[in-house]
Amino acid sequence: MTARLDTIRTARHGFVDTVEGLTEAEFDHGTTLCSAWAPRDVLAHLIGTAEALGLWLGGRTVSDVQIG
Repeated sequence: MTARLDTIRTARHGFVDTVEGLTEAEFDHGTTLCSAWAPRDVLAHLIGTAEALGLWLGGRTVSDVQIG
């Protein structure tokens, strides 16, 4: 599980670094792998997913939960 979490953390840090390097115009209108979404949309999706995960965990950590 630790290797998987390390991979996720690395990917998220890379995403944040990318977003921080965007101009305002790129953030609002830039292209992403999700062709209908600008970087702003992808970030909003990730924030929503993180909030939903927090609610699902209900105070537990990811390590406390058996996944798959």
